[in-house]
Formats: sequence, C-alpha cells, structure tokens
Amino acid sequence: MLITEDALRELTTNCCTEMLQLDLAPTNEVDGAADEFVVGTVRIVGNSCSDLQVAVPSQLSRYIAGVMFDSDAQTIDPSEISDAIGEVANIIGGSVKGLVEGESQLSLPEVTTVSRRDYDFKRSDHCVDIHFKCEGQGFLVRYTELAMAGTSA
Repeated sequence: MLITEDALRELTTNCCTEMLQLDLAPTNEVDGAADEFVVGTVRIVGNSCSDLQVAVPSQLSRYIAGVMFDSDAQTIDPSEISDAIGEVANIIGGSVKGLVEGESQLSLPEVTTVSRRDYDFKRSDHCVDIHFKCEGQGFLVRYTELAMAGTSA
C-alpha cells in the first residue's frame, strides 16, 4: 500500500481543520443513521493508479458547503454542495499525490449522491479507510489502489 492510515488521517485532518476550520474526531464508522451520501472522487494516475474518495452524509455535506461558502447550510444550493465535497476530495487527493513517487496526474473531482445501500462501505485489501466525526456525523475517506493495465492490484 502506497499510503498508510496514519498518513491519510494526517492529510485529511490538515485539510479539514486548517483550511476549513472543521472540528474532526476519529471514529470507527460512518454515520449509521444516514441514508444518503455525497461522494467526491479524484483519481491519481502515474507510476500507479489510485482513487481518493470522501463519502459524506448529505446533512453533513450541507454543513461543509455552508462553511466553505460562508452561507446558511439550510439554504445552500445543491451545486455548491457538490463543489464543496469535490474540493475536499481534490485537496486531500492533491496532498496524497504529493506522496506518490514519480510523475502523476490528479483528475478533476467527480461528485455523486448515493444511497447507503448503493455505496460499498466494506473495506478491501486494496483500500485504506479512515473515519471521522464532524458535527456529530461520521464520514469516510478512502484511498484505493487500482490495477494498472497489464498488472493485478
């Protein structure tokens, strides 16, 4: 694994606490009550290929967008929610990219909204998962190593 849990935890904490002034606490799971998640994904391609995902309960994604855009979380536009979660994934992904050896490229963020049953929260051997609580809600940051053409992950 190219990225350790400790490194991903530190990069995420730095992004969320220093840049966004969010109060994070480590936890062991995502929000059990949330039915819908906003998922921001960026891909890092170079000597290896990996994805960085941030899966945030919808209610928490509103809060994060409100903080990022200095707006009321209850009236924030859905496009700003998408922009905010995409930017969080982009910032963390850019920090991860800095740890990858050799030349690499970071994709533009892709943001989707998924139901709990449609997102695979099970960890695989090719993933590093870390969980945080913010505003009482748990969210997931996942780094996944992907197979390159002609190789196996």
